[in-house]
Amino acid sequence: MKNRKRQYFIKALVTISALSLLVTRVCGEGTGYGNELPHGNYSDPAAAETAQTAAEKTRTSSTLKLYDKSWAVVIGINQYENKKWSTLRYAVADALAVESKLDELGFDEIISLTDERATKRNIEQLLKDRLPYVTKENDRVLVFFAGHGHTRELHGREQGFLIPTDGDYQKNYSSTTISMEDIRNLSSKIPAKHIYYVIDACYSGLGLKPPATSKRDLELKSAGGSFHEGVEGYLNKITSRIAVQIITAGGKNEEAEEGESHGLFTEYFLKGLEGEADRNKDHILTASEIGVYTSKEVSVASDNEQTPGFGWIDGEGEFVFILPGLRDKYPHRDPVSEKKIRKLKLKIENLYIYVDMLERENKRLETLLAKSDESGGSAVESEKRPPEATINPGLEEQKRIMAEIMQRMKSPHKIIKLRMIPSTINTTKIRKQFEAMGFRDVEWNPDGDFPNEYEAISINGDKIVVDYTSGLMWQQSGSINEMLFNETADYVKYNLNGRHFACFDDWRLPTLDELASLIEPVKNNDSHIDNVFDNEQQWLWSCDRKRSGVNWPLSLNTGIIRFADENIRSYVRCVRSLK
Repeated sequence: MKNRKRQYFIKALVTISALSLLVTRVCGEGTGYGNELPHGNYSDPAAAETAQTAAEKTRTSSTLKLYDKSWAVVIGINQYENKKWSTLRYAVADALAVESKLDELGFDEIISLTDERATKRNIEQLLKDRLPYVTKENDRVLVFFAGHGHTRELHGREQGFLIPTDGDYQKNYSSTTISMEDIRNLSSKIPAKHIYYVIDACYSGLGLKPPATSKRDLELKSAGGSFHEGVEGYLNKITSRIAVQIITAGGKNEEAEEGESHGLFTEYFLKGLEGEADRNKDHILTASEIGVYTSKEVSVASDNEQTPGFGWIDGEGEFVFILPGLRDKYPHRDPVSEKKIRKLKLKIENLYIYVDMLERENKRLETLLAKSDESGGSAVESEKRPPEATINPGLEEQKRIMAEIMQRMKSPHKIIKLRMIPSTINTTKIRKQFEAMGFRDVEWNPDGDFPNEYEAISINGDKIVVDYTSGLMWQQSGSINEMLFNETADYVKYNLNGRHFACFDDWRLPTLDELASLIEPVKNNDSHIDNVFDNEQQWLWSCDRKRSGVNWPLSLNTGIIRFADENIRSYVRCVRSLK
């Protein structure tokens, strides 16, 4: 038994070491060609070889940093709630094809909303409540929309609108659609330096502008044919400047035509990303190049019935794609996305948990064998531990601490019991519950202040927080990585209950009521949660749903409860009841 355990232990350590080395190497090299490029004159083979050697020796100093992280929101709508909006054939297929292509090009986080999930609330929640808090200054964001667009004249000027799946046709038109003004306002709240809206819908009222130097810069890039000093300077310039760019399928009164399997616009947009829009074949593709190519090809293919429009909403920079051809020339720079890194880190996290379990069990076995040697084997025979004690070391410590906790809970104050059963709940019920229980929400109940009484405790090396007011035990921290909602069950099963976190195996996702009890009126280190908790987990999943595919997570950064699509990634902080 002892030898077998040690074999498992050694095997796990070896695996961890290998994965750790891989992740360290990957993280040290960055996220690949979607984010950084080696400097140098690559039109000269000798210079290219020299640059390659230099890059191997000093990767940090010899790279041009483009982006830290790449985000995308992909929306496709075929079916509309209001049947006055015609059903589209290829909008969802267009969105899925763009999602696949962006994943291929190294985008780290891609969030998809299709048909019934593509409501105005969900779209705005992503653009207004989510992206402003997860993106950083050196990130890029691409928003793709395939669906209906419309142009109306309001207040003496044309205004373009995107139509979500719940967009009204007449009565509540302005309040249920997304206007160009909404796009401008949302863009100003996202800190990412480059934002690119790709709209497979025809509408007007864009009010776009070209950057002052766009013509000269485009001529410079087109003249290059490959890397040279001028192009390198151009890349430095356009990637260091702010850019909010947009391209649409067509203008007012133009119909977005459909091809054999895609919308005509999306068909040529995808071809552009394949490299056909790369005018000088240097494998560096800008939004301007995509605009020039797509506008020309769609116009020709539609007999001038549809002409895409493109330009800048703000800034003078350029959204940049790095095409696979450049990676093919220099395979040692093979890209590894943040998505892959996250998966590797999660594997390592699980292996560390496994090793921790083996270490504890190994220590118990060594102690038992030592006693057995001293007593001639009688110690093993006399050891009558229950089965759970073998896999749950620290059980005695847990019993002692729990006895102390239960003693404290006998204090004069009454425990406020919170709902612990998962439920499907609407906004009206939530608001009433918040008012009744004193939960705080910036919009629904700004004066709420639930009277928590916390104590941080360590059980068998695991950190937990006890709330004597609600009679709940929380993880002090939570998951290391964000995850989809359908991934939360495995996290609870294997990372907590499977290894008896704090010696318990009844951990679960909290209800919305339980999560809401954590919200503090005042921010502590940019988070509306008490300092007794780790504040790295800004978005937390609850087990409650608004409807199928839509969950109620909590934003600790804003102190607001919002429903969100389950394809969004959030953290997990689990809870268990003391009684």
